[in-house]
Amino acid sequence: LKAQLNDCFEDGKPVCTSGRTEHILASLATLDKDPTLGILRTSDVIKGQMYQEASTLIKREVDLLPEHIKDAYNDNKATSLNKKDLETLTGAVTRIHGMIDKEIVPKYSPQLPQSDAIIAANHIKREVTID
Repeated sequence: LKAQLNDCFEDGKPVCTSGRTEHILASLATLDKDPTLGILRTSDVIKGQMYQEASTLIKREVDLLPEHIKDAYNDNKATSLNKKDLETLTGAVTRIHGMIDKEIVPKYSPQLPQSDAIIAANHIKREVTID
């Protein structure tokens, strides 16, 4: 339990409430040959991992865009782009949506009810839009 309490801090800062709870409850689990036994992961924790992975994917793909397009996207001024740049951004958004469906949903669907994984993916995709 002491080791798990120590793990509740990363880089001198406390981890999120869900993470602290998971660390403490996992310390109470019975030791077993299966290292995953006793790891408590609620659907909210799994969806949080899904959102984090999607965030990394989105950032990576947006960073590939030319600087002026990336700035317009990040400042919610994409509609001020010229037609060619707007098409480039639209293509990137479409590609990101496809990556979410092909990479993230299949990875997390076995860990969540299918509808929860799809709802979470749709929520993520709604955040990746052109305003």
